[in-house]
Amino acid sequence: MSTQSDQRKSVRIVAFSSKSVQTLRTVNIVATAPADPHHSVKEHTQLTAAQTMVGIHPTWMDSGGSVKGLPTVYINGYTGPS
Repeated sequence: MSTQSDQRKSVRIVAFSSKSVQTLRTVNIVATAPADPHHSVKEHTQLTAAQTMVGIHPTWMDSGGSVKGLPTVYINGYTGPS
């Protein structure tokens, strides 16, 4: 019997806070996969606060839109900040 592991990176998303700009990475999030398969948007899985282990899974802030200059990530089934 073989086991498979999810190769996507896991991340916890929190709401944007200007107080955390210096300590947390801020990203644009899309919930629909890019149509172009060669697009540079990386897919991640979303963790809840309960699943996040400090130092193992990063915590990022949701920009709340599409902010020019920020990286964009794809999270299938994104439910908003936790």
